[in-house]
Amino acid sequence: MVGATADVLLIVLFAIPGTIVGVALIGLWNRPGITGAIYATNGMFLLVYLARFMPLGALAVAASLRRIPQSHEEAAAVSGVSWWRTMTRIILPQVRIGLAAVWVIVFTLAFGELAASVLVTPPGESTLPIRIYTQIANAPSSQVAALSLLQVTVIFVPLAVAGCGLALRRQP
Repeated sequence: MVGATADVLLIVLFAIPGTIVGVALIGLWNRPGITGAIYATNGMFLLVYLARFMPLGALAVAASLRRIPQSHEEAAAVSGVSWWRTMTRIILPQVRIGLAAVWVIVFTLAFGELAASVLVTPPGESTLPIRIYTQIANAPSSQVAALSLLQVTVIFVPLAVAGCGLALRRQP
């Protein structure tokens, strides 16, 4: 029951639009003191990406962990294996592909995030999606196309290399 409730809560959190997340973070961090000092830095991007995509990452990691039979942990406990060793030698090797998939999904979504990023961008800073968005109206279309191609390349090339590496590794 607790797991299902947590899943629903994480889905609801992920469904919150980026503009709402951005406005909420502005209201929370744009204050005098230490929070104001953080608000004026690139650390806000990290907070935005965590707020936007951590629920999705948590759901995907939980799905990977649910695939592991409880008996694996129980066998380790009966054998006297420490919790740390159980995690590093038994659990993590079984979920490494799932963790890699989560990283790829969250990185791809965060790299393209525009709505919340535009709202919390410190003065004089921008991300690639913000740069592309602002260039659409103010620059030649060739420059916008070049930046868009750069964004696609940053996502596609590492995925293609990883896919080729996995394909070569599986060949007999």
